[in-house]
Amino acid sequence: MIIAITIICTLVFCAPAWATTNEPSFVCTVGTDTNGAPIQQVEWLFQDEALSLTNCPVWSGSVVQLIEEKEDRVKVRCDKTCLPDKDRWRTSILNSNVVVGWLSKSSLVKVEKATWNDRKRNAQPEAAETITGLVVEMRASVKSAASWNAPSDPYYVLKTDNQSITLRPSETVSRADLAGLTGKRVFLRGRHTEGEPYKPSHPGEQYPMEPEVKIGTNGVPEFVKLRRPINRGSGFVVTKILEMKQQD
Repeated sequence: MIIAITIICTLVFCAPAWATTNEPSFVCTVGTDTNGAPIQQVEWLFQDEALSLTNCPVWSGSVVQLIEEKEDRVKVRCDKTCLPDKDRWRTSILNSNVVVGWLSKSSLVKVEKATWNDRKRNAQPEAAETITGLVVEMRASVKSAASWNAPSDPYYVLKTDNQSITLRPSETVSRADLAGLTGKRVFLRGRHTEGEPYKPSHPGEQYPMEPEVKIGTNGVPEFVKLRRPINRGSGFVVTKILEMKQQD
């Protein structure tokens, strides 16, 4: 009987220790303020502990996992989706999906989980599309469908191999950010938007019209008529931007 009581007491006193977890109360990220709001476009990881050889950039606000700490430096890892362009930096990706690198401890930001979760809950859905091209400045004073749809004067477009895409600023990428990269080849992350149907302000107003097209009997598209004003506010909303530079 005494032995049985002793075993039961041991189990009761040990139970709380078994239930204890060491799950951190914060999220590790880079390139943000203490609330998790991005304050820059990317943070660079380094190959070596001395922070002398660059490895690859990761988008600000990416979640990273702390692997090792040494004085004022830390070693972290993150998912390959944190890279601006997985193909360009493919040599930095380990085991098909993991990126590892060093950075200054001051660049590692620890955000309280409650704050992080609140921010993610209230944020716009994260855009997953990345496009590349040349940033070109355009003037809205030159009458065209593109200038009519322009978000500002001047406005900025991305020239790719086969099209020109109107760029629209966001809370994280301003018009000044786009202007500063005019003439540069860049990685852009963001989302396409179709804009909103335009409602003319008066009967005599001029605006570009959207054509109605049908496929003819020979399989060639045929113009039918002008249907309605084209949408206004269409283009690519840029949430992150990075200049393409030659790797060292």
